[in-house]
Amino acid sequence: MSRPLIRACSCEALTLIESREHSGEQPAPLNALEFIWDVLEHDFQAGLAQLTSYKTEHGHVRVPDRFKTQDGYRLGSWVSSRRKEYKKGTLTPKRIDALNALGFICG
Repeated sequence: MSRPLIRACSCEALTLIESREHSGEQPAPLNALEFIWDVLEHDFQAGLAQLTSYKTEHGHVRVPDRFKTQDGYRLGSWVSSRRKEYKKGTLTPKRIDALNALGFICG
C-alpha cells in the first residue's frame, strides 16, 4: 500500500486549516489534495487494511513479528505495537473493536 505524498503547507493552506478549527469542517481544497487530517488514524487504518489483506490471504491474523508485506509494509511491527498499546491501556475501544472484528487477540 503506497502512502500519499506529504505536501508542504503554504500560508494559504495554513489559513484553511485554521478556519477548519473554528468551523469544524475540512476545507475542500486540502481534501482535493488528499490532505491527511489525522495522521495517527490514517496510519491505524492503513495497518488495519494490511491486516485484513493478510487475513484474506492466510486465513488468520497471527502475523509473525518480523513479517513485511510484498510492498514493504512492516505488518509484524504494526501488530506488535497494537498489542503494546492494548497492554498500556492506550488502545481505544473503537480500535479494539476493529481488531476484534478480524479475530485479532490483543492480550
